[in-house]
Amino acid sequence: MLSRTTAKRSGIDYSGLAIPKGGRKVGRVDKSALTFGEPERIRDRAYLDSSNGRACECCGQLWNGAVVAAHVSIEQSAGMGLKASDDLTLDLCHDCHSSFDTDPRGHAVWIAENIVMKWLRHRYRAWCRGGERARKTLNARAAMPENDR
Repeated sequence: MLSRTTAKRSGIDYSGLAIPKGGRKVGRVDKSALTFGEPERIRDRAYLDSSNGRACECCGQLWNGAVVAAHVSIEQSAGMGLKASDDLTLDLCHDCHSSFDTDPRGHAVWIAENIVMKWLRHRYRAWCRGGERARKTLNARAAMPENDR
């Protein structure tokens, strides 16, 4: 049978470890000491509230103020118990927001199928109706101010 010893352990140098000032606390890491710090998370209540009254970015319906910001958790923008940054949001109605949050394949697949694919089809139909000029006006990069030469 093994017995416990009451002797103090020594010889371990903790100075190079990422331990917060104020002592060792189990489960806490000083993020400033890491090579790659924690990503910046923007919190802006006014920006989130501004989605109220807009049309849903998926179905396009106006829901009399029932459109809310849905946080997009792609890559390492969120983690267990962490909400993504407020700049990574979509304005979605209740039905689309529910579908967005419960899609088992993840947010990236949902965005690709429900927003990007619809926009690409819309761009193609506009091109068919108006030719190359319509495609240029629907191209996001062409619409940027530095390309207005």
